Amino acid sequence: PGLLRAAKKKAAEDGRTLLVNLHQPELVRRHFRRVVGLREGRVAFDLHVERVDDAMLAAFFQREPGAT
Repeated sequence: PGLLRAAKKKAAEDGRTLLVNLHQPELVRRHFRRVVGLREGRVAFDLHVERVDDAMLAAFFQREPGAT
């Protein structure tokens, strides 16, 4: 989490977007406003963090690659 804070601060200071790959919903909720789910190189969802719940993330991570 200290690393996330430092990266967010640096990105804000530089006026840049920070892209982070996380598989820990609690960190996403604590540190970010937006969640983008990628599956096989495509955007599966792009939502405000308040619209993403544990059930949605569990289903997303349990799906088999190539499944529709």
